[in-house]
Amino acid sequence: MSRRPLFEAAHLAGWLSAILCGCSDSSQPVMPTPSTERWGTVDGQPVERYTLENRSGSVCKITNLGATVTELWLPDRDGALADVVLGFDDVDGYLTRSPYFGCIAGRCANRIEGGRFELDGEEYQLATNNGPHHLHGGDKGFDKAVWKLEGLDTFEDQASVTLS
Repeated sequence: MSRRPLFEAAHLAGWLSAILCGCSDSSQPVMPTPSTERWGTVDGQPVERYTLENRSGSVCKITNLGATVTELWLPDRDGALADVVLGFDDVDGYLTRSPYFGCIAGRCANRIEGGRFELDGEEYQLATNNGPHHLHGGDKGFDKAVWKLEGLDTFEDQASVTLS
């Protein structure tokens, strides 16, 4: 039986590209190049943060830890940029204090009562990380996984990151 990846964040890249392109000023000639910075480690794996920017200066920062949007700088009506997402300044904040800020939550989103479910007559017990309940994928949901970088690109008027 072949297994497909549980989730690919291509939709996240498209959504963020749409936001950044929608806020771009096409009179500016040069599209900034996406960049990568080392942001820490989790279980010996490197955690990186990717910066996407459009011509008007709007900036999105995404980390491969949980495919998490850590910053999104957008202009107000006067053109002043402000970060419009809640987040932390370092990896540790996302591992120890985050209420799932900006991440891909899963394998399931929300709670599974009692951390149990039945499928085809068989009962399954899940990790309980919200009192007696299973929340957003348990102790190590998608938000705690270090995702694989598939692409960091600029094409046409869009900068994108693809994680899987």
